Amino acid sequence: VLIEVKHMDHPHYHDFAEKLVDVIRAEKNGYEWIILQSEEVEYIEAAHQYDDHVQTKKLMIGEDSAPLIAFYVETKMHLGRAKEDDRMKALNPEYHTLSTRRVFRMHARGFQVYTYSPNNREDMVKMLHMGVDGIITDYPQILIQIRKEIEAL
Repeated sequence: VLIEVKHMDHPHYHDFAEKLVDVIRAEKNGYEWIILQSEEVEYIEAAHQYDDHVQTKKLMIGEDSAPLIAFYVETKMHLGRAKEDDRMKALNPEYHTLSTRRVFRMHARGFQVYTYSPNNREDMVKMLHMGVDGIITDYPQILIQIRKEIEAL
């Protein structure tokens, strides 16, 4: 289960990281199957300060108009810091920004790559060919069918 936290600046988010981590702790094997994700590295850091066993993923910033600039900014600002403390294991870039080379570079830095949100078969297959580790989609039934076809081979 991926839980995405959007805007930390809202007053309802006070201690929200801690509350979510408490929910994860209460679930049977919650550390194994519940993952927190956010575009805001501060939220991920707050969750890790409270409990360093929680799994997190970094959603990369919006990049519709300038994917290369966004990728560069994210890489320089966040990837180095994330690897220094070795808490972030995966990145979730928007699928339009990916190429086989970018996926390779993220893998070479030790990150898994889960992309969002290819919602049709063609885009999902393209992402799988690029080597992503997982796909976040609004249409999981399409992805399940692709997986069944691959397993049948």
